[in-house]
Amino acid sequence: MTALIRRRCKIWIYTSSGRCPRYLKSWFASFGIPVEGVVNLDRHERMVGLRGPSKFPPAFGIDLHVDDSPGVAMEGADHRFPVLVVAPHDSDWVERVLSEVDGRIGSNAHWRARQWVPGWSFDAKRIFRDGLVRLSLSDHQNLAYLVGDIKPAVGR
Repeated sequence: MTALIRRRCKIWIYTSSGRCPRYLKSWFASFGIPVEGVVNLDRHERMVGLRGPSKFPPAFGIDLHVDDSPGVAMEGADHRFPVLVVAPHDSDWVERVLSEVDGRIGSNAHWRARQWVPGWSFDAKRIFRDGLVRLSLSDHQNLAYLVGDIKPAVGR
């Protein structure tokens, strides 16, 4: 998961269980893994319905679904979404996932450009604070009238 985060991947949990998304996010957060979103059975059924596939990642903007079920891979083939099947007994599953992700990053110019953006994070407080520091009263005309007063005519 850490290697995926370093690659700027957004991690989603897609489960056919009814576990609460808040619980799953906090559980992963306890291991230091930020989860972008959670799709549980309720959310899946609201978005996909009862007659669709058991999982349908494109409905949630998920580019690659990693699963241990060959049945989900068959649904992926039928419904045209990529599934990488990993087996619990496969000792190389981490390398297989990272290799698949790296291949997808390498073949997507938009993603490659996003990868090499300088490593600063978006910090709204810092941006707002820095913006306020750059603004000073001397930079702007100090209006000499109060709210409710008549605005002086330009040129007087």
